[in-house]
Amino acid sequence: MAYLADPVFIGTSEADMKRYLITGASRGIGRAIALKLAAPDVILLLHGRDTGALAETCRAADKSGAKIAKLIRDFSRYQRSGRGGRTQAD
Repeated sequence: MAYLADPVFIGTSEADMKRYLITGASRGIGRAIALKLAAPDVILLLHGRDTGALAETCRAADKSGAKIAKLIRDFSRYQRSGRGGRTQAD
């Protein structure tokens, strides 16, 4: 699996690469979008709550040569604060 810290990636500089953040990439539409966008000139930041399912999406996208970073976080645990921002629920 390629990582964002790799200094050289198939002759393409990171400045020339397309970047996408895809939420819900563990399954369904988010997974389908991630796999459709995955290509050697792409950096994907994939978000999901299910560690195993997100890892499978990362492995599948990695086969295309894309650089992958994953963010596993359950944002449903956050609630709105009175000022319009979000705070973490206890």
